Amino acid sequence: MQDVESWLDARKRWFEAILLTSCADSVSPKFQQMCRYPLAAGGKRFRPLLCIAACESVGGTPEQALHAALALELVHTFSLVHDDLPSMDNDDYRRGKPTVHKIYGEAMGLLVGDALLVEAFLVLGKSRLSSVLMMELAEATGAQGMILGQYLDINADSSISEEELLFLHRKKTGALIRGAVRMGGRCGGASDSQMAMLSQFGDTCKQLNEKNKIIFEQIGIST
Repeated sequence: MQDVESWLDARKRWFEAILLTSCADSVSPKFQQMCRYPLAAGGKRFRPLLCIAACESVGGTPEQALHAALALELVHTFSLVHDDLPSMDNDDYRRGKPTVHKIYGEAMGLLVGDALLVEAFLVLGKSRLSSVLMMELAEATGAQGMILGQYLDINADSSISEEELLFLHRKKTGALIRGAVRMGGRCGGASDSQMAMLSQFGDTCKQLNEKNKIIFEQIGIST
């Protein structure tokens, strides 16, 4: 049986090779370069790998989960690009490299983030389960999910309660994690009972992430 580290390494290398050569195509070479810059900045690829693992856990293949995995990483990267902007967190570096707006300007940072978000749904449009996966991703991303969490984060102050902080992280980070598990299950042809178990697993992942976020914030570590 393949050990976890070997599985992660193999799937990550396979996924990144496709991500960095087939996404964010543009008739403008310069804009394509801008869009691919944050995608090539590295990272754990946690969400796409979680999606692929969920797909395989119900008998699917990595190829069946590819479109969903790409879309998840595109949405996650869009959120980071916008989160770094001067009007949001105003970060100069992401994963040890200058952020998009520090290299190309704030307006280009907005456009790159916009393009990556739209690209995610364009990629899902190529999937045999496009409508189902689009619904899952939209719910995890929009006004009920990640973007709601970002809104809550921007408007939070020092009086926020632990319960409110947990809800904030449940939306800002956890929604896309749960969505990754569910999308992987859909790709692998999960039954209703398997989807219920995957959803429960996704909720557990969210809860662990929420607790870690709060602990890191309390001791001053940025995630």
